[in-house]
Amino acid sequence: MTKTYGSGDSVVRALTDMTFTVAPGEIYGFVGSNGAGKSTAMRITLGVLAPDSGEARVDGVRINDDIRRTIGYMPEERGLYDKE
Repeated sequence: MTKTYGSGDSVVRALTDMTFTVAPGEIYGFVGSNGAGKSTAMRITLGVLAPDSGEARVDGVRINDDIRRTIGYMPEERGLYDKE
């Protein structure tokens, strides 16, 4: 998958030729510094953001509404949770 933001002189490459596979039963996490593309990769995998090139697949099937119902995601932002 590849994803860029911006245009002209202000293009930012969030993902460049990213590929990963998660085997059945595995738990997978993205770790990296701010701006490394973790959230972008998750949003594409969840089907809420389209890549510029490539595609996200779950069990060999392209992401669609049926597949999205089977994926769990806990965002870092606290917007949906009680603040403590």
